[in-house]
Formats: sequence, C-alpha cells, structure tokens
Amino acid sequence: MTDKNRLLQDGHPAIFSLRIAAIVSAFTTLVVFAWAIKAHDHVYTDLNGASLCVMILATASYAVLWSLVPLTAWLLLRRSLHPGVYIAFDFIAFAAVFATTLVTMIVLTPIAEGGYSCRRSVCIDTTLPKVEFFGFAMALLTSVLHFILFVWACWACDRHRKQPRKTNT
Repeated sequence: MTDKNRLLQDGHPAIFSLRIAAIVSAFTTLVVFAWAIKAHDHVYTDLNGASLCVMILATASYAVLWSLVPLTAWLLLRRSLHPGVYIAFDFIAFAAVFATTLVTMIVLTPIAEGGYSCRRSVCIDTTLPKVEFFGFAMALLTSVLHFILFVWACWACDRHRKQPRKTNT
C-alpha cells in the first residue's frame, strides 16, 4: 500500500487517535450528565433540567456506541468499513450531539449562571452549574471530533470513488 492511500484507512494513527478521543470525550459527557440528572433532584428550577440533560445523555450514548463499532471492527477483524458508512454515522453523531448541547445550553445557562436554588433550604448550589458547564464543553468537543471524522470520511470516500477499478477481462 502506498503512503498516499495509508491515510485513507481508519487504522491510521491519526484517525485511530481521533476515534479514541471521541470515545473518551463522549463517555465523559455521559458521566457528567448522568450525575447532573441526579443532582437536579435536589435543586429548584423553573424548568425540569433533568429532562434536558437526558437529551444530551441519549446523543452522547449514540456517539460512544457508534465510535465503538469501527474501533471494534478494526481491532478485532482488522477490517475497515466503507467510508460512506463513516460519513452517515459520524455526521449523525456530530449533528445530534451539537444540536442537543446547543438547545440545552440556550435553555439552562441563563438559569444556572447564578447557581441553582436548593429545594429544602435557602442556599445556592454552584457545583451543579459548574459540572454542567464542563459537560457542555465535553459535549461540544465530542461534536467537533465527530465533525473532523466526518470530513475525513468525505475525503476518503471521494478518494475511494476516484480510484481506478480492476476489471476481469
């Protein structure tokens, strides 16, 4: 295999590292927002913040599961998927995580900026907003990584499409 075609494979160290980083950031997002769902039980808000966190939790779960599929296929089977598969599923992961994070940030950030009011006593919970802001940053990082993987897949699919085909004559 020539050096030109080496980057097309998803086993390339750069692509492999991006995939691992996407898994780690999405898994961190999962942990943060799973904790935030439980923490929303102890604060008073005008909205049900736990249900908004579930949206990000669902899309981050998809991002983790999708990223595990090509990683497993490459590590166990030593085979790569067609770049078109990466185009579809990485774009879905990017769009879903980005959209739900943006919507949740728009709704929760104005409420959380000063801290959440506690339910039982007169206090302000500042830990939950800080953790949520960290979760937002990790979710946005996840969406950026999936966007980079999507762009790579578009480029790899274009190169794959333009390669000469062998014919049996």
